[in-house]
Amino acid sequence: MLSPDGLLDVVSGGGLEYLNLHKLGSSAGLDALGSLTFAKRIRVLNLRMCRYLTDASVMAIVSGCPLIEEWNLAVCHGVHLPGWSAIGLYCNKLRVLHVNRCRNICDQGLLALGNGCVHLEVLHINGCVKITNNGLALFSIARHNIDLRVDEVMSIGPSIENLFRLE
Repeated sequence: MLSPDGLLDVVSGGGLEYLNLHKLGSSAGLDALGSLTFAKRIRVLNLRMCRYLTDASVMAIVSGCPLIEEWNLAVCHGVHLPGWSAIGLYCNKLRVLHVNRCRNICDQGLLALGNGCVHLEVLHINGCVKITNNGLALFSIARHNIDLRVDEVMSIGPSIENLFRLE
C-alpha cells in the first residue's frame, strides 16, 4: 500500500505530468496532492477504483492541480455533489473525464460538470445509477458538443512512445 509519505516521494520530482494511482487502497495522502507545488503540472490523473477518494481529496486536488486535462474517476464511490461541483468550478482545462460506475454522481453533479468544465470534450459515463434519463438528456442538450461514451477505459495516459521522447 502506498503511504502518504510514499505518495509525496513519488511526485517530488517537480515535472510530473502523469500520475496513475489506480486502485489506491486508501485516500491517505490524496488530500496533500493538491497542496504540493510540484504536482501543479499534472495533466493526466488516473484514480480509477480509488473507492476511498473523498470530496475533500477532490477539492484539494482541483485547487492544486489546475492543468488536469484527463481524469479517471471511474468507480470512485466517495465523490458526492461537493466533489463534482468542485471539478466543475476549478477544472477549466479538463478535456476528458471518466465517471463510469460512480455510485454518487447524480443529475445535480452532472449539471455542475456541464455548467463548468468549459473545455470538456469527452465524458465516459455508464452505470451511474443516480443519473436519470432526464438528467442525461438535459446535459446532452446543454452541452451537445461533448461526446458521451459508454465504454470504460481501463488505462489512461501517454503512450509508451511519448514517454521517452526528447524535448
